[in-house]
Amino acid sequence: MDLRKSGRLLGFSLFVVLAVISTPAWAKKTAFFGTGENRRGQLGMGDTISRPTFTLIPGMSDAESIEAGSYNTAFGLKAGGVIYSVGAGTGGELGLGSGADRNTFTAVGSPTGVSACAAGDYHTAALKEGAIWSAGDNGNGALGLGDYDNRDVFTQATGLTNVTAISAGGNFTLARKSDGTLWGAGGNYFGQLGRGTAEQTYNTFGQAVNITGVTAVAGGSGHALALDSDGLVWAAGLNNMGQLAVADTTDRNVFTQVSGLASVATAIAAGETHSMALMADGTVRVAGGNGDGQLGYGSDFSSATAFVEAPGLTEIVAIAAAKSGSLAIKDDGTLWVAGDNTGGGLGLGSKLASVYSFTQVPGLTGVQAVTGGWGFAIVKAFYGAEVTYPSDADIVLERGGTYNIRWNRFNLLPKSAVKIELVKGGTTAITLCESTTKMPFKWIVGAAAKGAAPYADGEDFRIRVSLVDGSDSDESDNEFAIDHVVSLTIDGSESFVGGDAPEEYTCTANYGFGGKQDVTNLVKWSCTKVKGVKMGKTGTLTTVPVLSDTPCEITATYGKGKPPLTGSLPITIQAE
Repeated sequence: MDLRKSGRLLGFSLFVVLAVISTPAWAKKTAFFGTGENRRGQLGMGDTISRPTFTLIPGMSDAESIEAGSYNTAFGLKAGGVIYSVGAGTGGELGLGSGADRNTFTAVGSPTGVSACAAGDYHTAALKEGAIWSAGDNGNGALGLGDYDNRDVFTQATGLTNVTAISAGGNFTLARKSDGTLWGAGGNYFGQLGRGTAEQTYNTFGQAVNITGVTAVAGGSGHALALDSDGLVWAAGLNNMGQLAVADTTDRNVFTQVSGLASVATAIAAGETHSMALMADGTVRVAGGNGDGQLGYGSDFSSATAFVEAPGLTEIVAIAAAKSGSLAIKDDGTLWVAGDNTGGGLGLGSKLASVYSFTQVPGLTGVQAVTGGWGFAIVKAFYGAEVTYPSDADIVLERGGTYNIRWNRFNLLPKSAVKIELVKGGTTAITLCESTTKMPFKWIVGAAAKGAAPYADGEDFRIRVSLVDGSDSDESDNEFAIDHVVSLTIDGSESFVGGDAPEEYTCTANYGFGGKQDVTNLVKWSCTKVKGVKMGKTGTLTTVPVLSDTPCEITATYGKGKPPLTGSLPITIQAE
């Protein structure tokens, strides 16, 4: 199938980076969220309804990764290296033995033990123990099987071993071997395989010339990028929009070092007609076509034939390129996007508008990885609830007191309900609230939900907040105690005080199980009425000179019980 002659230069692929971002200490659960075009079921939502915002993908929270295919497919990997595929199956690219579409992720029987997937327009490649397995459309030889016959099950490519990284372009496949050499198969009409030729196809993998020390590869629609061990970026193939970043618009059939990079690159990504490079300082460089604003220039839609800095992108840890869009993760876990948002592919809530400057995706936090396809995108991000109070160490919650249980929400729907439980000893759960959408939850210690068992004082309690649908739960980081105060102890200066210097006193609450807590700033302080003698709110006694020794009693009152709990300390104010 000659895509160049038919005008069907549709696809691209990308290099997905797993971001290393700041992660919370509680090791929150992660999940996958999809947005955008879904006519072939490629979001894995169980339907073919497109989404304008990132939405939880069911059944894939235990996946290790998901990669968006360049056209209408997506591929996930779960434990054991099992491939899960979804979306369009026209060319057999799902590897499920037929050309039928799927709108839920479906396990591929063979191969297992897969470590990576890459998808072009209508073909897929998988990496297993240094070998490439492929499925789908093979009209250009992109499967590397020595023929041009399509496959609807994954078949191992022969003659290629020790592969450590793969990428798929529109109708070609790239492979990086452990020795740093770059190999390719499939369409080569623009020289994108870097073999020194063009205007032909290759149905077996062959080595690219003029490049060694490769550490990463990225396939676009008709062009390819490579990153070497020195942090240099190289490009080959179609260059009609300047996507090779070599300072002109002439195609290259060998990998050529790009222009516009003055420092080391750490990652690369290729869209249909644009390219991206992530720099070691956290900035991003872009080149190529900009008709949909994918370079992020604002109102300037001109192309760039050399890499230029993407405006507004700093502290970036991962990048991905969609068809005509660019996606970048900051080190704070936010996602920033620019370019074509048709169908909601950038997750900004609109199905129509393009975005011409890099814009933060609202309502999405804790993003760890991103991948983009033709009009859709998928992210891996934190998911669920995190208990924030009570969570500190050495907390004592008093029976009868009112406390606000709080939790953070991560990428949940605004009205997501939670169940709140009191967990004792790590096993026994007492329900405090069956379902609430309001935060904080006011808890009177000692109270429980109707029908729940009562609970006694103790020292080994935690709060658990769970999504009502059971998809996530989190417990407070530290155990806390529940108890009641049985007495107060006032400590401070000697029993004889005098002069006009202030004296400091503290109050300690003594609990029934033997614990103690400083309540100096929580009690109401008072003292026997002696002219000129005052007791401050924080336990400071102010005295005045007296003519004779004068007895005085300091009192601390705690709580609002009837009667409230009190403690006292008799002192004597000495005469001068």
